[in-house]
Amino acid sequence: MKLFKFPYLVQKEILQNVKSSELFLMSFVSKKTKELIKSSQLNRFKNIDFIRYDCNHDGQISVYSYPRESWGDMLGFVERKEPHNDYFQLKVSGDIIDFRFSKRFKPLIVYFDEHDRESVIKSIHSYFLDFYGNSMKFQWIACDYQPSIPPLPNLSACFDMLITGWDFADSENLENFLSSCPVWKYINMGITTMAEIFRPESKLYQAESVKINQLLHTVPAALRYFQGKQAVITCGVCEIPDLIEFVNRWKSGAAFQKLEYLQMEIRSNEIPEHHLLDAIGAKYLGANRKPPTHTLPKVHVEDDILTMMAGNVKLNTDPITSYTYVVREADNCAASVLIQEKTFSFGVWYKTEEEFLRMSDKLQISKDH
Repeated sequence: MKLFKFPYLVQKEILQNVKSSELFLMSFVSKKTKELIKSSQLNRFKNIDFIRYDCNHDGQISVYSYPRESWGDMLGFVERKEPHNDYFQLKVSGDIIDFRFSKRFKPLIVYFDEHDRESVIKSIHSYFLDFYGNSMKFQWIACDYQPSIPPLPNLSACFDMLITGWDFADSENLENFLSSCPVWKYINMGITTMAEIFRPESKLYQAESVKINQLLHTVPAALRYFQGKQAVITCGVCEIPDLIEFVNRWKSGAAFQKLEYLQMEIRSNEIPEHHLLDAIGAKYLGANRKPPTHTLPKVHVEDDILTMMAGNVKLNTDPITSYTYVVREADNCAASVLIQEKTFSFGVWYKTEEEFLRMSDKLQISKDH
């Protein structure tokens, strides 16, 4: 189909019915086609939250836009292991790069030699910025601490699904990898014990969001050192004094100034609700009030293929609806506290106690009417 023989409005309508991933492929046809797509699909591009680089354990990278339109990816990066006879070359951001078409989920594959890996990725990233605009955000999902994450504009780093066992002996390399990124958006790991692996100043504790599955919790490192916004922790053992210390440090303003949400599940024992609430000086909403529900957009949305197929992608944190709350001394900020058997949930409102109480008043009035 000769796109440019049609009037502009018809061209725009045709492109509007093409998937975003296919629009990206079409942009390589010619500079004129690229500029047409950019000018006609500007509002559509604004609906893309970010572009995600998903790096698997073999170092192969899939690239897709979020929210996803389909299972297909926009692009794939593969290190060249053996030559092929069907490469074609394109000039991208001033560099000549080898491509191949694929019949699998990644229709277009970028090939690179080991020593050219970072330069090729940077060239493609520059093309993304030109195509989608300099305000587009990017995420890099690493599944291992090799290879390194290239420093790219507008890129936030995520570390997903690292699992370490009892005999983990590569802590120095892991720490060096974490230190290679100024700020981590999200870190997800399964680990036996954190105290023997991570230093208190580790970049792990500075991540915006963490999800930690820890077999042992004799030293509550994440509770003590976390400096980010959202944390979900599952552990085998946690002493109640550790939870009390966490809340009291938040109340005093000595730590957790950025915290928005914490959920902690203890596998071994139930949490003594009344004892814990008394120990942290919890306050109570009256029985004539309806407590507001605390929930926030997740810092990082897990959208792997399995969760998408199951239809259970969660965009928000688990809701916290509780009659109990605590107040931070320094700024009178309120936080809801919910204890459900083995789960401790803590949601910071960033509203004063008076504002928090007015929220519950409004809900009560709404309920009465």
